[in-house]
Amino acid sequence: MSQSSSGGVLLLYTGGSTTCWGDDRYDPNSPLVSAPWSVFEREVHCLKVMREKFPIDCYAFSQPLDSTDIQPGHWVEMVEVIERHYDRYEGFVILHGTDTMAFTAAALSFMLENLGKPVVLTGSQLPILGNPRNDGEQNLITALLIANPSYSGLPVIPEVCIYFGGKLLRGNRARKLSSKNFDAFHSPNYPLLGTAGDRIRIEESLLCCSEGLDFRTKRSLCTDVISLQIFPGIQNSDLMERLLHLPRLRGIVLNTYGAGNAPTDVSFLQAIERAREKGVILLNVSQCIEGMVELGVYETSVSLLERGVLSGFDITPEAALCKLMVLLGEEDLSTEEVAGLVQRNLAGEQSYSLYSVVYDLGLVSLGGEENRYRFPGRELGGHFRSSEVERVVLRLRGGVVEAAESPLEVRIFFNLSREDPLDEARSSFLGRFYRQVSSVPRTLSFDLTSALRGRVFSGVRLSFTVAISSGGGRLSWRQAELSVYVRE
Repeated sequence: MSQSSSGGVLLLYTGGSTTCWGDDRYDPNSPLVSAPWSVFEREVHCLKVMREKFPIDCYAFSQPLDSTDIQPGHWVEMVEVIERHYDRYEGFVILHGTDTMAFTAAALSFMLENLGKPVVLTGSQLPILGNPRNDGEQNLITALLIANPSYSGLPVIPEVCIYFGGKLLRGNRARKLSSKNFDAFHSPNYPLLGTAGDRIRIEESLLCCSEGLDFRTKRSLCTDVISLQIFPGIQNSDLMERLLHLPRLRGIVLNTYGAGNAPTDVSFLQAIERAREKGVILLNVSQCIEGMVELGVYETSVSLLERGVLSGFDITPEAALCKLMVLLGEEDLSTEEVAGLVQRNLAGEQSYSLYSVVYDLGLVSLGGEENRYRFPGRELGGHFRSSEVERVVLRLRGGVVEAAESPLEVRIFFNLSREDPLDEARSSFLGRFYRQVSSVPRTLSFDLTSALRGRVFSGVRLSFTVAISSGGGRLSWRQAELSVYVRE
C-alpha cells in the first residue's frame, strides 16, 4: 500500500470494469480482465492530475476482481482497511465493479456503524484503459472530490454512498437498472443525495447523522441466507419445502408480488410456517422497483403476516439480504431480537420502522359474564417522537367471532385499570368497531391511529382493554400484537 504523509483520500482498488483491459494486448477482441494497480496507476492520467491537488493513497486487492467474484469476506477486508486508516484520511473511495456494487454498498452501510466520513463507491460501464471515450474518469474524479470535503469545500457526507453517472445515491438505497447506460444506478424510493453537473450539489437535509456517536465496525457475517423469488408455479413444486429446510438456513428474503403478496396455497403456507417454527427469519420485500410492502392490505399477504413473515417496507432486495447477513452474524442477538431489528431503519435503508409489543398470553375468550379483557401495560421501545408515528394497529391473531346477530360490536380503551368503568366519554375510549361473525380463526385488525395520535412515543407504557357487549356474543384470540409504524 502506498502512503502519503497525512490527509487526502484512501482509494481501495478492488477491480471492475473501470480497471479492465484486454487479456491479450495484441488481440482487441480478447476478454476483459482487471489490470494490476501498478498498470492503472501508470496509465490513468486523471489520477495523476488529482494527485497534484491532494494526497491519494491506494490499498489494492492482492488480486483485482470482477465484481461478480466479490464475496462477504471481501467486505470484511474493506471494513478492516477503513477501520485501520480511519483517522488518517478525509474519506475513502472504493473502485468497484457495477454488478455487485449495490450489494457491497449496502453491506458496508451496516458494517460501518456511526460513520463520520465519506465512503464513496464508484466505477464505470466502460474501462478507462484503452478507451478515450469512457465514463470512468469523471466518475473517479468526482468521487475523489466528494470523499475529500477539506479540499472540495463540499459538506461532509457521513455515510456509504455510490457516485455514478452524475448522481450521488445512498448506498443501501441504490439499484443497478442498466447494463449499458452511463446512468446505470437509480434510487427508486429515496431522493438523490446529490448531483454533479457544472458543479457538485449536495442535499444536506437528506444525509444521515451520527454526530457524537463513536465509529465502530461489524465484521461477523452470516452467509446462511438466501433470496427467493416468488413466481407462478412455486406453490405447485417441492422447491419451497426443500429450500426452506436446508439444515443451516437462518434467513430468507422473500421477493413477493406487489405490496407483499404471495400464493395462498396450503402447502406453500405450511412450508413458510415450518421454517418460522425452526427459527428462520423471513423478510418480505417487493419485486416492484418502486413502492413498498404493506402486509395486511390484501388477503394474500395476511396469510404471511399470520405466519410471522416480517415486513421489509421499501428496502431494496440487495440491502435486505445484507442486513440479514449482518444481524444474524451478531452472536449475542437472539432470533427474536433479530426479528425486531430487521424491521427497523438502522442506516437509512428504509422509510419506516416497526415497533411492536406482543402479548402472548395464551387463549383469551370473552363472552357471558366475562366481557372485557385488559392487556397488561408494556413499554414501547425505540427512539421516536409522537409526531413521527404514521400508524398504530392492534391485531388479535387466531380471532374467532360469534354473535347472535352479525356483526359483533367491539370497544377498545387505552390505559384503563381493571376497576375503571368503560366510559366512552373519557379520553381513554379509542373507538367502537364491528367485526363479522367467523368460526374460522383469523387475524382481527383494529386501526387506532387517529385515536392515539400524539399519545404514542418511545418509552411510553401501553395497556389496552377490549370489551364486547353482554348480549350473547363471544370473541376469542390466541395472541395479540400492537404495531407502531414510524416514519423515518
